[in-house]
Amino acid sequence: LLFGPTPEAAHDLGPTDVVVTVSLPCRPCDAHGPARCPLVHHRCMRDLDVEQIYAAVTRLLVGCAD
Repeated sequence: LLFGPTPEAAHDLGPTDVVVTVSLPCRPCDAHGPARCPLVHHRCMRDLDVEQIYAAVTRLLVGCAD
């Protein structure tokens, strides 16, 4: 699961869920993610690292093959 402005702690995550997020002092800015970034940079989504996302997806797919 990718989390930008919303806090992952507000969700009921299962044992197979993988959280990918960026640690920022402004995050979370809202309980559900505002339509617009209050600081106008939206780094919580733009700074998500492709390699981190790929690794998380790969872990999930490998887990499904077991």
